[in-house]
Amino acid sequence: MLQLYRSGQGKWARLIGAGGILALVIFGCWTLYEYLMGYQWARNLEIGTIPGAEIVVNLPFLVSAVLFAVFAILTYYFIGKHKKVCDFLIETELEMKKVSWPSASEVLGSTIIVVVAVVIFAVFALCVDLVLLLIMNRFYGTPGS
Repeated sequence: MLQLYRSGQGKWARLIGAGGILALVIFGCWTLYEYLMGYQWARNLEIGTIPGAEIVVNLPFLVSAVLFAVFAILTYYFIGKHKKVCDFLIETELEMKKVSWPSASEVLGSTIIVVVAVVIFAVFALCVDLVLLLIMNRFYGTPGS
């Protein structure tokens, strides 16, 4: 029942996909928990505590935990069992192995070129903005005069 579809294939694509989805789910559940803790009635509705950890189980905690569990099961199903999604991830990983990745020196050279181009365009935009400001002040005067 817990056997993955085409086990052993597309391992990294599945792990990265599941990790990204679960990171978003954790962020969403945490945000929901914090939002629900803002309501006094939800915060005071205590169900019990988790033995050993002494974590108070209240309504916001329970809602967030159930939502996380649902999304974790859905993530497992789609990443590990759903044939179309699994085939897509497996094929994606196979294609990524065929890519010729640039060397570190090529990446560094390209990064330097991009940073220099961004700085040049920023200076150009600043100069155009200043020239237009001077023209506008010449025609309309300075503010407050």
